[in-house]
Amino acid sequence: MSSIESSCPPCRILFRSKKMVEVYRVDDKPSPSTNDEPKSVTLAKGMSTIHSFSPSGSKLIVHLPSAGVKLFDLSKSSSNEEASASAMTLENTKKIQFMSFSAQGSYILTWERAAKPAEGETNPPPNLKIWSSSSGEYLH
Repeated sequence: MSSIESSCPPCRILFRSKKMVEVYRVDDKPSPSTNDEPKSVTLAKGMSTIHSFSPSGSKLIVHLPSAGVKLFDLSKSSSNEEASASAMTLENTKKIQFMSFSAQGSYILTWERAAKPAEGETNPPPNLKIWSSSSGEYLH
């Protein structure tokens, strides 16, 4: 196996429906001990509106209007089931309208419509936010 083949992430296909978000993992070579069907797992239940894989394919963000943005780290798990169990939810992201990874996948950008300032405040809350894709921490 070449070094290029060993460094590539497995092929993953994302399926969204009104009921759930599923990820299928398709292995490069079928195992003689298993059938040839792809392995799938339900990552999140409920309707989703936006999704994005990181440029490397190792992370996935999914927006669920009922919960906000969920961050799945697919690289730290040996299976999709482990990725689902270790998902992080980015705080106060239920109303976002756009999200994307940075070019190298280190950051997540979210945008939502501008809101009015809270009572007693002069500045509105930020509507363009930057998050760490490794920790899910709000940065700016």
